[in-house]
Amino acid sequence: MRTMLRALSLPLLLLAMLSSPISQAADLNPPQLEIRTNHGNIIIELYPDKAPKTVANFIQYVTSDYYTGTTFHRTVDRFMVQGGGLTADMREKSTFSPIENESNNGLKNEYGSIAMHALLPPTRPLHSSLSIWPITNSSTSTSLRLPILATVYSAR
Repeated sequence: MRTMLRALSLPLLLLAMLSSPISQAADLNPPQLEIRTNHGNIIIELYPDKAPKTVANFIQYVTSDYYTGTTFHRTVDRFMVQGGGLTADMREKSTFSPIENESNNGLKNEYGSIAMHALLPPTRPLHSSLSIWPITNSSTSTSLRLPILATVYSAR
C-alpha cells in the first residue's frame, strides 16, 4: 500500500468517485467506496459509526459528482496528499455548508487514514469541515485534530 500512496504524490491527479458504495455486507464490515484517479483506483472503508456527520458530508459531495474532475492539489512527501477542493486548472470549487468537526471520535490520523480537512481559527470556525480531504502517507500518527472518516483499504 505504501507504494500506491507514494504514486498518489504526483500532482494533478484527476478524481472521480463512484456514487454508491462497492460493498456493505450485512452491517459487519464498514462500507467501501472506490476513488478513481487517472493513476489508478483506491478503495476506502468508511466509518459512519464513528463519524456519521463527516461520512454523510463526504457522501453528499460524492453523490453530487462534486469530486469529478478535481485534483490532488497538495502533496507533502512522507506526510499526506490532499484533494477535493480544486479543479485540474487549480480553480476553487464552491462547497456545501461547513459541518461539525468530529475529530474526537477516537480514530487516529495515521498511515492510510482519510479525513475531512478543517481550517482552524482564525481562518474559519473550528466546525468547518468542507470538501477537502487528505490521505495520510506517514507511518507516524500526527496530533492534527482532523475528523477521520475512512482508511485506505486497497489501491491498484
